[in-house]
Amino acid sequence: MANDVWALNDQTWLNITPIEVKKGERLELGFSNQTGMSHPMYLHGHVFQVTEVDGRPISGVMRDTVLITPRQTVKSPFDAADPGYWMLHCHMLYHQAAGMMTVLKYTGFQDDSDNPLASRAAYER
Repeated sequence: MANDVWALNDQTWLNITPIEVKKGERLELGFSNQTGMSHPMYLHGHVFQVTEVDGRPISGVMRDTVLITPRQTVKSPFDAADPGYWMLHCHMLYHQAAGMMTVLKYTGFQDDSDNPLASRAAYER
């Protein structure tokens, strides 16, 4: 598996374009797993509800992680309610290391700390 590359939105960490959101928006994460492996997808700082699996509506509980099985699609709406920079990634460590991470970035949010996610240089490699 040393040569595997995993991506979100056809981009691999660190070569990503952050997903920009605005506080107060209701958004939907859409996952489409085109691989033969499962991916437990985790969104930091937020909760979401799985509302559709493989085109079938469901009523799921609120969560911060969802397991996307091979060849599965999942829709998960969430409310953008906590400004900042938040990671979205596969919880399989070697998938993260192979690039399966991105950032949810709130527009207009200013971070004066030393947070490396707040620097544009973090995404310009």
